[in-house]
Amino acid sequence: MIRSISALPLILFLVYACGNEQKTNKTQEPIKSTGIAPNEFDNLMANIDMQLDSFALVQSLLYTKDENTMLDVTAYLDKNDAMTKIVEYFQDGETGEVSRKHFYFNGGAKYASKHIHEVQPKGKKPYYSEVVTFYDKNLKPTSSKERIADFEENLEQSEFQKAKIQNMKVDNAFKVLNQEGEYALTFQGFADAGQYSFLIVGEDDPNGYTSSLSIQGDTPTLIRLRSQGKSALGTPLAVNFERMIDAQGYEMSILLGVQIAEPKKK
Repeated sequence: MIRSISALPLILFLVYACGNEQKTNKTQEPIKSTGIAPNEFDNLMANIDMQLDSFALVQSLLYTKDENTMLDVTAYLDKNDAMTKIVEYFQDGETGEVSRKHFYFNGGAKYASKHIHEVQPKGKKPYYSEVVTFYDKNLKPTSSKERIADFEENLEQSEFQKAKIQNMKVDNAFKVLNQEGEYALTFQGFADAGQYSFLIVGEDDPNGYTSSLSIQGDTPTLIRLRSQGKSALGTPLAVNFERMIDAQGYEMSILLGVQIAEPKKK
């Protein structure tokens, strides 16, 4: 939920004593805001964020790559199954930087994006940035604004300033949701971790993205993949799954079904 913050003018009454009895009261002028005021699109975005709990969710698999690089996407649909918002989460395993891209839609068309991420300038103190971009009916970016803070939780107390226009593209998020390109699913093996057994799927590339699905029980397709061993690596798969958080707070994808599929175009 987006919290709205109202800035009230702060009036300070300063009393100075001059001589034995003389006093002069002065009222300081309210501090004027130098930031960009919210517009109708900001209000639309805030309204969507306030209703997220009532929207239907479409979640991608939890993708990983290299060490600690993570990626996943969540889409929100209204009661008419119209796309309302997409959130693309990315964690860079090398730098540890976390990035969240929010895309807002009206009638299926993107009208705004919000990018919140940690900036780690070389030789300088890291800070957090929030960039909001607005788009016209042709999806062309028309303006951007940015606010920064030392910590992410302080961004809401900062004011937006005009920024160089940044075009936040939603193409990658759609590819993740649709399991296309480098996010296509092929059989990449099995793994065991404690009480869990996992089906590993992902791009048919040793350096590509993969995702783990917790196996709830054997199926004909799983039995076939096990029997074929390494020769089955790279087999295109279609999976049904749901994401859940276990008692220890670990989020995982639960395998509901798996079938051999036709290869997807990259």
